[in-house]
Amino acid sequence: MPIYVLRAIKQEFLEYDKMVGKTTIKGIEATYQMTGDYIIVTGVYETTSEKKGTIKGKYTQIWRKSKDTYLILHEEYEM
Repeated sequence: MPIYVLRAIKQEFLEYDKMVGKTTIKGIEATYQMTGDYIIVTGVYETTSEKKGTIKGKYTQIWRKSKDTYLILHEEYEM
């Protein structure tokens, strides 16, 4: 991934962090599916933020086995 893309992603996270303030995140539910060397996790989360109140959303994560551990391959969140 080009460095300018990584910088843009970092900047978006910093702006979001500034907008919502301190947060705590709680997983509400999660479903796990395993196939071969992959684990797919889908779920619902709830974020309580200092400036924006409660934010609820869904997430999906795809993990891939690498040697003796699993590493995150892809992650998406929606609010």
